[in-house]
Amino acid sequence: MPKIVDYLQNAGSHNKYFSGVKMINKLKEANGFFRAGDYSSALNSYRNLLLGKVPSVLRPSIEFNVRLTAEEMGIAANFNIKQCHINKPDFLSEGIYQKVIDSGIFNKEYYYENYSEEIIETPNLLEHYLKIGLDKGFKCSIRFDPTAYIEHNPDVTAAQDGVFLHYVLNGQYEGRRAYDLCTESNIQQQIDARYINKKLASDVTSKLLFHTKIMALYLPQFHAIPENDEWWGKGFTEWTNVNRAESYYPGHYQPRIPDELGYYDLSTTEVQHKQIEYAKNYGIFGFCFYYYWFGGKRLLEKPVENYLDDKSLDHPYCLCWANENWTRRWDGKDQDLLIGQEHSPEDDINFIKDVSRHFQDDRYIKVDGKPLLIVYRPSLFPDIKATVKRWREWCLNNGIGEICLCLTLSFDKTNPEDIDFDMATEFPPNSNPPPAITGMIENLDSSFKGNIFDWTEQVRTSESYDTPDYPLIRGVNPSWDNTARKQKNSHILYGSSPRLYENWLVNAINDTKKRFDKEDRLVLVNAWNEWAEGAYLEPDSKYGFSYLEATRNALLRTTDIEDTEEYFDNDILAVVIHSFYPDVLEEIIEKITDIKDVDVKIYVTTPDDKYDENLSILEQSGLDFEVVSCANRGRDVLPFIHALERVFESRHKGLLKLHTKKSTHRQDGNVWRNDLYTKLLDSETMKRVTEVFKVNSEVGLVGPAGHSLKMEDFWGANEYTVSEIAMQVGISNAEISELNFFGGTMFYAKTSALVLLHQIIDETRFEAEIGQTDGTYAHAIERVLSVLMNAQGLKMLDTDLKEASSEIEYQFADIKKQ
Repeated sequence: MPKIVDYLQNAGSHNKYFSGVKMINKLKEANGFFRAGDYSSALNSYRNLLLGKVPSVLRPSIEFNVRLTAEEMGIAANFNIKQCHINKPDFLSEGIYQKVIDSGIFNKEYYYENYSEEIIETPNLLEHYLKIGLDKGFKCSIRFDPTAYIEHNPDVTAAQDGVFLHYVLNGQYEGRRAYDLCTESNIQQQIDARYINKKLASDVTSKLLFHTKIMALYLPQFHAIPENDEWWGKGFTEWTNVNRAESYYPGHYQPRIPDELGYYDLSTTEVQHKQIEYAKNYGIFGFCFYYYWFGGKRLLEKPVENYLDDKSLDHPYCLCWANENWTRRWDGKDQDLLIGQEHSPEDDINFIKDVSRHFQDDRYIKVDGKPLLIVYRPSLFPDIKATVKRWREWCLNNGIGEICLCLTLSFDKTNPEDIDFDMATEFPPNSNPPPAITGMIENLDSSFKGNIFDWTEQVRTSESYDTPDYPLIRGVNPSWDNTARKQKNSHILYGSSPRLYENWLVNAINDTKKRFDKEDRLVLVNAWNEWAEGAYLEPDSKYGFSYLEATRNALLRTTDIEDTEEYFDNDILAVVIHSFYPDVLEEIIEKITDIKDVDVKIYVTTPDDKYDENLSILEQSGLDFEVVSCANRGRDVLPFIHALERVFESRHKGLLKLHTKKSTHRQDGNVWRNDLYTKLLDSETMKRVTEVFKVNSEVGLVGPAGHSLKMEDFWGANEYTVSEIAMQVGISNAEISELNFFGGTMFYAKTSALVLLHQIIDETRFEAEIGQTDGTYAHAIERVLSVLMNAQGLKMLDTDLKEASSEIEYQFADIKKQ
């Protein structure tokens, strides 16, 4: 029998911790069950002991016995996530328990994900946290770190109910700091703020972008109307607010200045044509226009009416009725009313009759075949169920058919089924307001009277979404700052960046793909052009097209087999070779002709002056081939990017990338090349790899065994460039240091895994060839390949089909930390 840690034998050394016979008897009982082989009773007894006031010096011993007992039973010592729950612990009153739940500060998924190995006492995670986790300094969510709470608020150590309950019941309302603000390094901030130029989507990118439908909220208030002239002054538009914004702390990005589109006027369709061009190019499936209706009177309707009338504006759209009052405070409340809602049965019919014109348009967005109507605040209706009934009946009786009604989780936090709606959409940042961090902002202007919140918490929350009980559209917002409207009384969300927005969108898309069929996958971005709230995707003078590119890259990062199999359907392996040395090409071709049972097509890129010689070699080979002439620039990498276009056009599922490597700057260059070819160019390896690509959707790239290197050990002069490119796919500088890459830039890859590379590459950055051995854009791309696989959630294997791990010693390169 395995030997348990018998703490009874050591009771003497721990005598001061024992409170009496009762504790000793419980220990004897638990050990007795174990020795008798009654492991189930032993496990329960040990767990009950751990839930009590066990001396900390003895806890590790009891935890050891729990794991040993579980091992004897053939089960995991810890509870799995399906067993775990949140119930009211006996020691909490119903009132306090409800306040804990309502606060949302304790996050079950977060707690389990981070501390699952520690959860061996009880499946009630809240009880575990209050009894055990707090003492160990565990965080219960991104919003509460007990160590940070005590550090910043030393007086809370005297709180009678403990630091967590103190924060729930008091601290959060007192504005106390409960976690440390995440700040990026200076180099990361510099990289994240880089201006990105406009780049057209490639043909293959355009075909793969719309596996999930990204809708962007669209504000029409960029043209003058008589009402705004009267209320705010002649010629007022949203730009009037935008231009007067001021900065209130170092790094506060105000005022916001538009870039290519300028301070546009939406009274005509000229700008809308340009907006649609951008939307299509960057993966925005459609616009969701705010619709302003006040008892039969429409405001700011010109852009929407123009859109309806002009069929050349060929992009999907839907409507969101912003059914609030208009006030001088911009908050929809009743103070300083400018124009109010007039809800009535008659108005219900008039409204649905008016918007039905849009429902019948071929461009109108539908869910399950039904026109989608979003209502901002259903709770403002006197009887929303009666309104819904009228709307549905009218649509059925007037040729529209069924409609899909969606509420925003902005002010209303209602299950849509409770009000006869079909679904809901998140509306960040209102859906889950992040914690205030005003007191953490350094050098804040003393005149500032508003609030600053942690935008980054929304990104972290998206990493472990709760599963909704009803159809829910995920919402994402690129940034938020209404200083333009409220000046020193504004609400500002701190910490946004294109990189983090991209990661949030990736999480939202992946969650959506789990819950919806392809036709009905929707994600809402707030917003396309809310300039006065700092929430927009349109290009500006600081970031350029960064947020639009982040949107496109998020869609490319979340493509999967289902999304790509219709396009990449050619089973013939593409072998892409850059031939600078024709004599080495002969060597490669000889090896390929010896390969059996794998069909291949050769794509050779070559400088102009070597074209004829390479062509002659290929013509004598008897292989199917194409030759692409290219400039001698970008080593083997830029020619590979050009060849990818041919590979994409031919729809190959997989490829092998090679080049005629000589590495004349090294004495062992030929040895290096031969080892790479030996690992990659044989029948068994080729068959094995192509089969892995077919059966394992998680593998994106396979490199030569023995050539995997750790990034931080072999940066060379490439770290900054790699970090710049990594930012474009949502990966931080800190993350990439731990990645491995394959030296030599020869590998097998799924073609679909390289679409992202082809899209983000900047051809203008490839240097002319002057004999460089490091620090070029091509050398950076050699390392970036692993970053791109990581960004897409794909694994890299070596040709032994083991996960790529770094070589402790690599004979073909020196460690180059910089």
